[in-house]
Amino acid sequence: MKKLILMVFAVSLVLVGCSRESDVASENISKEADEFRVRRRIVFMNTMTDTYLFSVEGNCSITADMEDEQLEVTCKIGDNSYQKHFFGLSPTVTYTVEQLEWIEVDKYKYELIFKPEQIIPITIDVE
Repeated sequence: MKKLILMVFAVSLVLVGCSRESDVASENISKEADEFRVRRRIVFMNTMTDTYLFSVEGNCSITADMEDEQLEVTCKIGDNSYQKHFFGLSPTVTYTVEQLEWIEVDKYKYELIFKPEQIIPITIDVE
């Protein structure tokens, strides 16, 4: 009985370890996407009519705003150019997000990203 309990415990630890690694990989991919390093295709469908409505493709970051019932999509379209779109969601409209290319993420990699425009004022008064 003790061996069975130990074996179940060992298998549980292995499964927990796998889910943690996948959680880390998922989080890292999400961070890369928020930095516009992941190509995605976002497709909207009407579930009542099974109709394809439209799609967005590119290096896009998404935020599901459930309070306002919308999906916010920000896409990088140039070196310092971005577009933000708001797509209303309803009980009959749904979306899927597909990652178009594989990316390499490292569960040991640590990255700290500073946004200079958040630290240094954009306008400096010189007298």
